Amino acid sequence: MNFQFSVFNLQLRSSLVLGVLCFVSCISAFAQKDIRPYMEKGTAYYNAGEFRNAAVTFKHAAQLNPESFDAWYNFGNALYKSEKYILASDAFQRALLLTSDTALQFKTLHNLGNAFLKTEDFREAIEFYKKALRLNPASNDTRYNISYALRMMYQPQLTQQNQNAQGNESKNASDFAKESKEKADALIREYRFADALALMEAALAKDETVNNYKEYIQKLAEIVDILGIRK
Repeated sequence: MNFQFSVFNLQLRSSLVLGVLCFVSCISAFAQKDIRPYMEKGTAYYNAGEFRNAAVTFKHAAQLNPESFDAWYNFGNALYKSEKYILASDAFQRALLLTSDTALQFKTLHNLGNAFLKTEDFREAIEFYKKALRLNPASNDTRYNISYALRMMYQPQLTQQNQNAQGNESKNASDFAKESKEKADALIREYRFADALALMEAALAKDETVNNYKEYIQKLAEIVDILGIRK
């Protein structure tokens, strides 16, 4: 007899990041040991917001049945909600090895991206978001998160290039070139990297002094190539 809990879809929200933290509670009928009591208790703790207790309980389930995707995945979610992001990433990676279901793989990869994003390991976060997008290219949450991670990773470089451009280089740029650059900056603040790049490339075709922002354009092109969203 198949035993199945409800499936909970939880959404991670902050002022900067939107991402899906999906909570799964399906128990295999062929579990090595009956971990249903632990899963039920862990789910109750989780729903009550007692995430540390939930993590301890799901850990027991994972120890009893190390082959349970659900136990490891929910353990990772509880750790994440407990702000134990490195441990959460370890649990998610363990869960990822235990399923061939592409929908579950997508959710796990997305959550791995979230965990690395929280530790400000932006390069790792981007890699996991990219893998998630290959499985579900339509995910707006994942695309938003990878854009945010890219901006955070490249912001220091873009800022430095902005400072350089405001020096001697910008003196040789026309008013049109400077205005185009300001518009591109505004688009980047909205994570619209492809639009910013398209704007700068179109401006360059009209005005060669836009080439004063060559490094800026090259960095934008690098970001857009990573995203795979060139216009």
